Order: sequence, then structure tokens, then C-alpha cells
Amino acid sequence: MKIASIIICISLWIPSLAQNSVNDVWIQGENKTKQAIESNNLVLYLDGLKLMEKAFKENTNGDWCHKIGSCYYYAKLWDNGHCRPLDRKKGLKWFEMGAKLGDLKSALVLYKHYRPNEKPYSVLAPIKEWKKYFKARDKSWEYAGIALQANIPSDFDDYVTLGDAAWFTNNEDLAHQFFAKAADNGEYGAIKKVILDERALVYLTSPKAMYEAGVQMWERGNNDTYDHHDRVNGLRMFEKSAKLGYPNAQEQMGYIYLTGQTVAPDTLKAISWYKLAAQHNLTDVMYLLGKLYINGKGIERDGDKAFEYFKESADSGYVHSELPLGYCYLYGIGTAKNMNKAREYFQTYFSRLNHAPEVRLYHSNSLIVDLDYLIGLTYYFENSPKAIELFEASLKNNTFNNFQRADLLYKLSSCYRGGKCGAATNLLKANNLQNEAKKIGLHEITVLNISI
Repeated sequence: MKIASIIICISLWIPSLAQNSVNDVWIQGENKTKQAIESNNLVLYLDGLKLMEKAFKENTNGDWCHKIGSCYYYAKLWDNGHCRPLDRKKGLKWFEMGAKLGDLKSALVLYKHYRPNEKPYSVLAPIKEWKKYFKARDKSWEYAGIALQANIPSDFDDYVTLGDAAWFTNNEDLAHQFFAKAADNGEYGAIKKVILDERALVYLTSPKAMYEAGVQMWERGNNDTYDHHDRVNGLRMFEKSAKLGYPNAQEQMGYIYLTGQTVAPDTLKAISWYKLAAQHNLTDVMYLLGKLYINGKGIERDGDKAFEYFKESADSGYVHSELPLGYCYLYGIGTAKNMNKAREYFQTYFSRLNHAPEVRLYHSNSLIVDLDYLIGLTYYFENSPKAIELFEASLKNNTFNNFQRADLLYKLSSCYRGGKCGAATNLLKANNLQNEAKKIGLHEITVLNISI
């Protein structure tokens, strides 16, 4: 009885041991090919392939066919300065073996390999060209069919090609599903496949993919070559994504309602979407909310909320929030006046944008930063002589920001008119500065009409 039990146990154990041995041989082969690629060693690469082929003989695995075929088909060799494939024909044979075993990846490689790029140029083209075309098309169609019938592995990462195979064989709905799956998985080029036919949009499940589809449709809405109502469809995808909690889509919805693109302008709806996006620590959105509240555009002005959003955004590293935050401390908007804090934020803002410390004026596109003017403001409200020095320097910078220049002229005029900031009274100079400011047609910046 004991002898029979031992024999049964051995008979069960030997296949397991053999299987482990086959897997070990396969792993050794794979490791050798990887090392060979790193060291550019052809001999080592071929040794690895022999081990992989040896393992396959003991375990006919379709996925192994694909891996061996890939080693032959895709590997490149340098020969007398020319790059050539290792052995495409051998690779194709392995792929064909894999396809017969029902391997999805092998079938897809063959589908792509045989699929003709285009039809002959005319129905009057030579018969041999048409025969060649139909032969390739039929072979490609055959392998596409095998791929569509194969089991999809859990780690499959090429739904784009699978969708192409479905489209090639006129399985349009299946193609839409595969393209949407590819987009959900973040595969390169998948979004473009999805938006080619709007019917594919319904299969998207990822909020990020919905947003990206919306972006591409929104952008191509300006292109007259498309007959789609892309802005409408783009808005639909943005809203769907935003409702599922994707922050970039929520920010986009805020922008759409704020600017009134495709919808009626609605600042309150814009703010509600922006607030949802801000919960995800989108610092640029916090900055936009701060601007809306400080300027009171479409809503009641609220300095406390403006300061709160600017502060949170700046503390999270968003440089553009540092300028308005400096103004908040300068004018006491949403917080107590603090000239030291204002100087700190103005200086930090300027330093992070400007990479030449000796330069006091920095501008890029429509952004102008005049450090003399900004710091001069803090000393102006402290009635310090440093304000005169900095304002005079700012005038020489000849900044083209009219709001800023008009404010500078008015404030400097008041210094010479009333002897502020230690300036000697000079009515002629004060009047000249004031007249120059009036020519610009703008007023002095105050707490109520701060422009950021």
C-alpha cells in the first residue's frame, strides 16, 4: 500500500518538476536575449533564442510563439553600416504558428503585415496588381478574423490595432468598442480613432478619455473641413467628464461658461465649476477664482474670498498668484495691510520670472513686471523717500503698461504737489506729471479698481 502511494506521488510530482524546468529554460533564454540587446552581442542573442525555442518544444504556448517571432521579426542588426532585420521570414513562421494556436498578438502582427496599404491606382491597372492586392487583402482579412475570435489577455495593450482589424473586416460596432477601450487605457492615437465616428463616444468609460476626446473635438471645431458639430460634441464630452469628477474637464466647463462659447455666458455657473476643479488643488483655477472675486466681474466683489484663493494658490507654488497677493497686502484686500509682505511677494514674483537680477523691468508677451514700480508702491504707502527714487527709475523704464504708467504718474505727481515721501514741493513738475497721466486717459489705481 505504501509503495503504491509513493508511486502515485512521484507520478504527480514529475510533470510539475518538468514544467518548472521548461519555464526556467524559457526565462534563461529571455534573460540572455535582453542582456544581448544591452551589450549588442549577436551570439548571446541567438543562444537565448535557442533556449526559448527549446522550451517551446516542451510547451506549445501561443504567447511564446509571439515572443520568439518578435525576436526574429523586430530585432535589427548592423551590417557594414546598414541596419537590417534579423530574420523576418522566420519571424512570420513563428507568428503563423501562434495564430494557429489562437494567439491574439501573433494574429494581429500578421494582419498588419499582409494588409495592403492601398488599392491599385485604377480599375484599369494591370491584372497582376489587382491579384496581388486581393491576395494580400484576403490574407490580412483571414488573420484579422482569427484575432477577433481570440481570447484577449488581461494585460493586452494594443486595442487600437484590434479596433483597426475589426474596422477592416466591417465590424464597425466592435471597432468602436475596441477604440474606446484603447482610449480608456491611454493608448497612443486612440482618441483620434474614437472621434472619427461619434458612435464610438458612447463606449468611453474613463473621465480622462472623455475629456481628451472633448479637447480634440473642440479644437477641430475651428476647421471648416469637418462637417461635425464638434464644439457641441466637445462640450457634451467635457460636461460628461466633469460630472464624473475629472478636474481638467471641470476647469474647461468653467472657462466655457465664463467666456460664453457654445453656451450663454454665466459667471455663476463658471464659478461653480471652477470651485469643483479647485478642490483638486488646481492652482491656476484658484488664481482665476481670485481674479473673479477681486474684480467683481459678473458677481459681487469679495476681497476675503479673493485673498483666500490667491493665498492658497501662491502657497501651492503658482507664481502668477504672487502679484495679486502682493496687491492684497498693499491695499488691505481680504487681509490687514502689510507692506513687508507686499514687498516680499512682489520681489518673489519678479525673481521667479526674471533670470537677470540686474534688470528691473521684465516683459514677455503681454506680461509686464516693473519691479521699481511695484516696490515703489509699498514705500509710497509708508511715506518713505525710497518711493520717489523708485518711481523716478520706473519712469525711465518706459513701461508700456498704460494702467501702471498712469498710476505711477498720478502718485508721483501727488508727492511733488504735497511734499509727500520727503519730496520737495514742485507744483510745475506735479502739474506736468498729472497732465501726462491725463493724456493716457486712465485714472490712478485705487482699492476699488485694481487691475491685475
